[in-house]
Amino acid sequence: MDFKFRALLFSSIGHFSNDGNFLLFPVLLAYFASFPGANIAVLGSIAVITNVLSGVLSTPIGVYADRVDSDSKLMSLGIAVNAFAVPVFAFAFIYPSQLYLFAIAGSIVLGIGQSFYHPIGASIISYAYGRKKAPVMMGINGSMGSIGRSAIPALLVALMGLFGALNGLALITLYLFAAAAAIYLGLHDFRRDGSAPASIKRVRTQKKTHLKDYRKFLVALAVIVFIRSMFLSGTVTYTPTYMDLLYNSKAIMGLILTISFSTAVIGQLIFGLMTAKRGGRYTTMFTTVFAALSFALFMLSNQNAVLGLVTYSTFVFFVFSGFPILLGYIGQMVPREHSTTSNALVWGIGNTLGGAAGIGLMSMMLLYTSMGTAMWLMFLFALASVALLPLLPVQRGKPGRHITIPYLFEAVTRNVLPSRRHYPQIH
Repeated sequence: MDFKFRALLFSSIGHFSNDGNFLLFPVLLAYFASFPGANIAVLGSIAVITNVLSGVLSTPIGVYADRVDSDSKLMSLGIAVNAFAVPVFAFAFIYPSQLYLFAIAGSIVLGIGQSFYHPIGASIISYAYGRKKAPVMMGINGSMGSIGRSAIPALLVALMGLFGALNGLALITLYLFAAAAAIYLGLHDFRRDGSAPASIKRVRTQKKTHLKDYRKFLVALAVIVFIRSMFLSGTVTYTPTYMDLLYNSKAIMGLILTISFSTAVIGQLIFGLMTAKRGGRYTTMFTTVFAALSFALFMLSNQNAVLGLVTYSTFVFFVFSGFPILLGYIGQMVPREHSTTSNALVWGIGNTLGGAAGIGLMSMMLLYTSMGTAMWLMFLFALASVALLPLLPVQRGKPGRHITIPYLFEAVTRNVLPSRRHYPQIH
């Protein structure tokens, strides 16, 4: 199988499986909230554990991955740990009196599992496709993550409704273990040095660089991502419960979330190509501004489910495309030998720890105010992230061609489908 196609295929399976668990706890939170004696603010704050662990562990895992060159083992391990988290949460349905214990334990396991994929997956794409084409391929890869993220809310609600909570969660567990096995078998012989195209090897040997040379760029990006993620994770964690209260229907909640998160499938493709053509700085600014605007419109839609669907779908379209934008941006600015470490710094510390801070703050506010008021207060962080956008450095190079539908089709087919061109095989 073609080197590039295999790297894209199995890393995309990993993204689908990893991000499929993104809304696992928020959706379960809507069920846990009905348990006797459950406190929604306390339960929601438990999600901080997942984000903190994922954020803290992603950087050392990124450094380790850059050193040992064993991406397939680490990626499949992360998905397998994700699988272990599901039955831990399921024990809460067997022993409801121990809800908080199993919610905490499940969040710990999930946080460990979620720390692997993003820095490693981005590096695999970067090594396979090179700096110019990687953002486009990250968009395709990221769209698979969006499909997984959009499918889980409706699938989880449906499986738990049809087969019961325990059996439904058991099926989710089995699919995650199967995905981990597929990734390992598909990429077990992938090596960055041994299987990368010759052009990539030459780039790596031309000039020795140091990560500290890119410190200002990484710090500026991480700070903006941290603040934006506070707003994003703080609101998204409680959005299923907010919608359930707003529309008084778990079915409507699951449907809106599934449709909304499916828009990121197209968003990842479009913004991955935009990152490649216009640059990561431009695309980061563009999506951050419109995400803030669409969220405000969602909050103003009140109990109108149709308007809620349209506005929240627009919000998700702009904001859940961070994989090709942020990590593609890093790939444009930072040499490949520092790729996984740099990805982990921005994604782990900026995106994930920022999310943990946002969830913690949102949970604290719910002790003193209503959920709607807390959502509006978290919106202030979205405005702050917009205000800080000028801090991002101007990217080297000139924008390429205008983005058109024919060009999008041509770019995808040329770079994804196997061709007669020879690339070294994975060995």
